[in-house]
Amino acid sequence: MRADRIAARGFRNLVDLDLALPPAGAVLLGPNAHGKTSVLEALYYPVLYRSFRGAADAEVTQWGEPGFQLALGGDIAGRPWDVRVGFVREGRRKRVTVDGLERERLADAVGQWLAVAFLPTDLALLEGPAGERRRYLDRVLALANPGYLRALLRYRAGLSQRNAALRGGRAGVAWAFGTRLAESGAEVIRHRLAWVEAQRDRFEEDCLALGETRPVTLRYRGTAELAEAGAWAELLARAADRELARGITLVGPHRDDLVI
Repeated sequence: MRADRIAARGFRNLVDLDLALPPAGAVLLGPNAHGKTSVLEALYYPVLYRSFRGAADAEVTQWGEPGFQLALGGDIAGRPWDVRVGFVREGRRKRVTVDGLERERLADAVGQWLAVAFLPTDLALLEGPAGERRRYLDRVLALANPGYLRALLRYRAGLSQRNAALRGGRAGVAWAFGTRLAESGAEVIRHRLAWVEAQRDRFEEDCLALGETRPVTLRYRGTAELAEAGAWAELLARAADRELARGITLVGPHRDDLVI
């Protein structure tokens, strides 16, 4: 898979862009704040349809513009492909088309274009809090497995609603979300555990090949039994009083970590 052309309108500080991407690769040179990172951001945006800097779509939109448009085209094994994104600031509407067909859900468009961004902030994978590593796992698995992305979105939606009920002291409403949380959360954990198991040996081998002399490994830190939906009821019941007191859900993959 490779891209051979990118077009952008109203994106960051870029002037209207229609750029051919040479097969041999390219290097962007120029003074600070002249758009080099914005070009890279535009190239990465169709991976997950969001900025790798964590900016909201309205912030990505050029000042004074009603929205932005991106188009990326290329070749997959001799077959042309095309991804287009349009965002309108008013109403925060986003439209995504893949090969000319509009996708109603972003989850159905994710994975059409794959790119990797190497950033100075990537050190947070080792040095930062657990949330950084969970986000890394979510990105990798969502791109590789549409089923994981669907389970993750269901889990996040249920978690948000359950936490809102806990903050409002509505215990009955909060407990009603337990089954939904268990089903999607168990699926999320199963995918994460399988990925860590599959990647562990390769990670160790790659680190050794790079000259790492200390022992290294990958390990998933969490409550492994929650990979089965039937185990959730007991653990949620145990945490019920603490959850009501704190107004947050204390059980689930949103609290787990990838140990490197």
